[in-house]
Amino acid sequence: MRVVYVADENYMRYVEKSAQSLLKIHPDALITVVSPRPVETKFENVVIDLQKYVRDDVRERVFKKRGADDRISETTYLKLFLTELPYDKVICLDGDTIVQKPLDELWAQKVRYIGLCESYAFGQKQAEDLGLQKYGLSGMMLMNLDNLRKIKFTQKCLNVTAEVSPWCHEETLINVAMNGKLKFLPVKWNYCHNRDYAARSIKEEDAAILHICGKDKTYMDYEPYSEIRQVKKYIEGKSVAVVGNAKSIFDKANGPKIDAHDVVIRFNKGLIIKPESQGKKTSILLLACELSLDEKASYKAWFSINRSTNTKCGDLTISNRPRAALSALIGRQPTTGLMAIDLCLESKAGSIDIYGFDFEATPTFYNPEGYVTPHDYDAEEKIVRDWEKRGLLKIN
Repeated sequence: MRVVYVADENYMRYVEKSAQSLLKIHPDALITVVSPRPVETKFENVVIDLQKYVRDDVRERVFKKRGADDRISETTYLKLFLTELPYDKVICLDGDTIVQKPLDELWAQKVRYIGLCESYAFGQKQAEDLGLQKYGLSGMMLMNLDNLRKIKFTQKCLNVTAEVSPWCHEETLINVAMNGKLKFLPVKWNYCHNRDYAARSIKEEDAAILHICGKDKTYMDYEPYSEIRQVKKYIEGKSVAVVGNAKSIFDKANGPKIDAHDVVIRFNKGLIIKPESQGKKTSILLLACELSLDEKASYKAWFSINRSTNTKCGDLTISNRPRAALSALIGRQPTTGLMAIDLCLESKAGSIDIYGFDFEATPTFYNPEGYVTPHDYDAEEKIVRDWEKRGLLKIN
């Protein structure tokens, strides 16, 4: 899967966050950042200088803005030049998008030229003004670059006159130039945050790609686990052991290895009953259930944290948003163990070793017989093993 972002240095902080959400789900995705000047990024960076491709008079005529304070910069017009990339097919994403669910179904779509999503309700006015049946959003485009090159896509867009004002941005040029050639996909592939979709609305958490369009990027700027900054600072750069509660943890004597870590995270009722297997040390206790005072005290943890506002036993509480983000990815409530690992990743732990995780090959040792789990362990195992393949953690 090849994903392309078009951005300049002012937008790279959003691109980095969007790419992080993508790579959590698709660790093997190949990412390219197309920019008008070199940008600092760990991804492939392709520079396209518009001055080398477009005469000044054409830029003045076509790349018309709605005013000096227009939030859409000339950089966005680089989307018209993606046929310069040496790829047959790409997903072009705006930097202010959050990938919430797998994109395999999207990537498998067959499009002759471009697949995109119809605009929210306001797009109806844009379509009417331009004489179109539908108006598509360019925040996500599945692009068949090979076929677009054959029809001289870039020049077709540049040939659109400024008469399409006041909507003359790269998105409008694409809609007009490719009228009748666009494939409209379900809105879940580019669902705009806080926009009116009328009858076509879905829940934001059901969107595969959530687009934080408009001037207000507060949602995009959200920092996961910001409620426990002191805990994140405590974890950063440290060796961390996340100790799960699968019954199989008692099959090995990993206790000394666990205790050798700088930080040891345990959760729920995973009380220490066999130190040679579980270790003795607890730095952080993450809770999705209530404990008695004696049970909580037995951990001797530096920090006790409620994994959501539904739990009251811990001294600190994580907001519901990190849990909701993982829920959107999995389709079920995440385990407390997965949230512990996610916390370590977001806190930039130096290393992460997990013990006592076998993804329900054996039951949680303290659950009663016949207990029915609300979690999807198969989905979580895939995610965690993908993280391990990327070298982000080690499963013991």
